[in-house]
Amino acid sequence: PDPDMLPLGRLSRRGPSGPERDSRFNPAEARSLLALWSLFQAPLFIGGDLRASDEATLALLRHPGLARLREVARPAHCLARHGDL
Repeated sequence: PDPDMLPLGRLSRRGPSGPERDSRFNPAEARSLLALWSLFQAPLFIGGDLRASDEATLALLRHPGLARLREVARPAHCLARHGDL
């Protein structure tokens, strides 16, 4: 996935138009998504309407461990190279 927009909270089906709906991620998937995006050191742009998001989504975004994870993550680097691989 392209880590430039987190589909969390209250979303619109087709951008600024279309019926609104909540993200289809369950709580474990939302936590995993945020953790992976943080490890990638990707920008955390929230694609949902924070004003209309549920408390569980807001609590997840405010979690202090999220900021710590972003602080300790290192930039991507090569671990091993074998010829052209």
